[in-house]
Amino acid sequence: MPTSRLAIVASRGRVSGAEYLRAWRKGHLIYSNGYTLYRKSGWTPTLVTLSRKLASDPRQYKVEWVKGHAGHPLNELADSMAKPALRTLDGYFSRGEAVDLARRYAHRALSEISM
Repeated sequence: MPTSRLAIVASRGRVSGAEYLRAWRKGHLIYSNGYTLYRKSGWTPTLVTLSRKLASDPRQYKVEWVKGHAGHPLNELADSMAKPALRTLDGYFSRGEAVDLARRYAHRALSEISM
């Protein structure tokens, strides 16, 4: 079965995001120390959802590292979408406002990519 989804990772921390993705593809659902798997609101964090999807059907995903902040359009989109998401943690945006902003960022960025 051909790969139908691509996971692009830019982090190069102590343990890179690509290393986590590779582990999840092998069924090892590991997370960084201190990562909260459950939210008080009851919703499942996107990272946990992604890890479960990768573990359940690893052949559907290809993991690729790209250099961060180097102009890769999807990486730049992810970076711009992460900023309002982080601002929800300090109460600057509500979750709904952050989702709305993320949708608008994605629509604009994907429109520019497809031109």
